[in-house]
Amino acid sequence: MLAELPFVSADEIAAEYKPVGPITTKAALRTLSRKGVISLGIETSLRGERGLMTGSLHLYSACNLDAVRLHRRGDDAAALKVAVRAGQIEQIAVRERVAPCIAQHWQRTSSLREALVGTLASDVGPALRQIIETTSDERSAISDDAEIEKPLFAWILKLHGEIADLRLDHADTTLPLPTADLAPTIAAREGEVVAMRWQRVAPGKTLLTTAPAIDLGGDESPFEQPLPSDAARVDVTRALAASPTIRRPQRIKIGAST
Repeated sequence: MLAELPFVSADEIAAEYKPVGPITTKAALRTLSRKGVISLGIETSLRGERGLMTGSLHLYSACNLDAVRLHRRGDDAAALKVAVRAGQIEQIAVRERVAPCIAQHWQRTSSLREALVGTLASDVGPALRQIIETTSDERSAISDDAEIEKPLFAWILKLHGEIADLRLDHADTTLPLPTADLAPTIAAREGEVVAMRWQRVAPGKTLLTTAPAIDLGGDESPFEQPLPSDAARVDVTRALAASPTIRRPQRIKIGAST
């Protein structure tokens, strides 16, 4: 299952509020909070090696992005309802100790996606997975109700300088995209999962938003498509007609010399 990240930063909410035109994150959050169209978010303290507080991180449910988009459309009634649901998901993250674990990993990696991957491998991993699935279902329902475009997922298949070839999920199609159109939070490396959303802003004008995504397993990556075994019979005609497959090289453990 490929999914959008369940949490976002204040900067991402501000960018959704003003996709074109300058605005500071603080000003955007102040305006949206005053109108009640975003949730309170989760503030988590960061502590150093000696337990001293070194700062804080503020996370928001990704549902807030949909609430902000609804607000931009002028549908504040729907935005308020989505903001309430975003707050409920944030409360679950606090209650299940998911939020502090994400913050701890984020402090070490400086990447929200990597922090989520680390948290999935921790003892609160099952709770985070449930939050990801709940958020995905919630955002899908919002898209259906408000006619918001759903995300399209892809893997970065190949990088060619200023161009990235994206292999679309569930489609034998490659989409070339300028690397400049990839969000700064997306690691520019082969194998990364990308979520893309399009917004129709005017006739003939569409806004593309890209964001890092996460693979919960169960989806066939173009880097891991099965190849025939040495003993298997191969249909040569079919093999020549099929798209080429790429296998990610296996890691080889090298033992220490004695």
